[in-house]
Amino acid sequence: MSNEQQSKWQPKKRLSRIAMNQLRDLYAMSPEHYDIPALSEKFTISQEAVRRILKSKFIPTHEIAQRQEENRYKAMGERQKSFRKPSRDNKNDSSKLTKNRNHNSNNDHYKKR
Repeated sequence: MSNEQQSKWQPKKRLSRIAMNQLRDLYAMSPEHYDIPALSEKFTISQEAVRRILKSKFIPTHEIAQRQEENRYKAMGERQKSFRKPSRDNKNDSSKLTKNRNHNSNNDHYKKR
């Protein structure tokens, strides 16, 4: 592995620009109460990610912020589509299970002993 690949930061979870601003605001309001471990737990990100967000002074231009939001919504839409698509096998199997479940429950439920 080259040095460039080792040093590249790739967090497991990314925060939205709004969440990053909230994190910075909380830290600015009360650094003793909202320290790095507390913010890490609150936003469910690593302490290294919190350190990097607090250290960063980057403020995107309007165009960059708009492009980032468009990319984020596009990615969200793609993820949602993948969750909504049932496979053909699963659809057929679930309909069979529902029919069997209803048939068995009707018989068992109304039996008198």
